[in-house]
Amino acid sequence: MSTTFEHQSLKFLDRHMDGSFRHIMSALVISRIEWWGSIECEYRPIAVMYEEDQDYESNLICLFPPFVSDDSRCSRFNRHLRLEVESQEIEEME
Repeated sequence: MSTTFEHQSLKFLDRHMDGSFRHIMSALVISRIEWWGSIECEYRPIAVMYEEDQDYESNLICLFPPFVSDDSRCSRFNRHLRLEVESQEIEEME
């Protein structure tokens, strides 16, 4: 059974909040999360943070690594992009 984009992205965030950024997440509160798209099928979540005793957003952010969906459209796109980059690297070496 394939999972939805939403389910994949939530698992991605949960994994990084509990693992990669555990210390930051235990010290600060997430006010909101924005998803910035950079190229097709790649999204970068950014959490706007504040300290628990503040009642306003600060200028603190947590920049998560890029999230790439596992759906077949994205897999085809990323495979094509990877092949394109590899062929350019080979041409530069020659």
